Amino acid sequence: MYICLCKAVTDHEIREEVAQGAKTLKDIKSRLGVASQCAQCAKQACEVIREADQAIMNVVSSNEAHPFTIQPFRRTA
Repeated sequence: MYICLCKAVTDHEIREEVAQGAKTLKDIKSRLGVASQCAQCAKQACEVIREADQAIMNVVSSNEAHPFTIQPFRRTA
């Protein structure tokens, strides 16, 4: 779904940026141009950012193996 009509940015593109490390509307604005014209999309973009960030946190906190999970070093005797 299009979130920013002025820059033709979709929710999928915003989610991809969050997965790459974007955390704030400022981050998304600098990467994709969201909310840089009329700013009518700012509230919806923030909601997508929150949802995407929460989804990532849910994956990380689950017991499933995550490709970016760092295992603690364990010394063997």
